[in-house]
Amino acid sequence: MLNIEDIGEAIRNMEESREAMARDSARLLDFPENLSLSLSLKADKLNLYEFDMQEVQGSVSLRERKAYCDFSTQTNMGDTRIQLLYKNQTSRRADIFLD
Repeated sequence: MLNIEDIGEAIRNMEESREAMARDSARLLDFPENLSLSLSLKADKLNLYEFDMQEVQGSVSLRERKAYCDFSTQTNMGDTRIQLLYKNQTSRRADIFLD
């Protein structure tokens, strides 16, 4: 059984969390110019809840204030390929390209 005071407290907590997320989401990812990093992923099979993925392959590269991600997989819902480029122009401007 829920108490009205408990519901009011839950609503206040949600509002505080929403305000904090809005503040944090307004910040850009700022990669330093001298950072260079490459990661790769290859998995034969992954299961995420009801989502079955086979032949998962991908890579992430960070270089020269840019992040490039390229992932592909076969799923129970079809084949998927995602490419993302994030270019950090300045600490106040970034461009994002998604395919």
